[in-house]
Amino acid sequence: MRFSPGRMLRWAWFHHKERVRQLLVPPIGEDPRSSTVGDGVALCFMADPKELPQQVADLIELTKQYLRQETVDPMKNIGRSVARALITMLLVGLGVVLLALGLHGFLGEILPQGQWWAAASTALTAVVVLLATVIVAGRLRTGDE
Repeated sequence: MRFSPGRMLRWAWFHHKERVRQLLVPPIGEDPRSSTVGDGVALCFMADPKELPQQVADLIELTKQYLRQETVDPMKNIGRSVARALITMLLVGLGVVLLALGLHGFLGEILPQGQWWAAASTALTAVVVLLATVIVAGRLRTGDE
């Protein structure tokens, strides 16, 4: 998202209307350097030199709030989402591995003893895990859940 002064002013106006009015729009007749715009709204072209440091401080604070809202907070939300996705991925992976080990042990118990039957147990476990992977990947690709 690109930074632009207009966007920042719209954000400041939307979130801090009353404070911005106090800073930028004094009542008509209060300052001889002001002119009226529209429905009696005065637009001050030049600030009183005594108010300038406070206005600069307020502008800096508004800018900090704007940048925090538009950059830091969304990045924190993205970081949280990525962390949740990584944790979910690790837990699902661990679950798949434990299910595969359990299936391998179960097949080793129910099949007869022997070197070839142990290899068959391993092969059947691999086939089941691959089939499950293909089914899940196919459903994710088509958008079905």
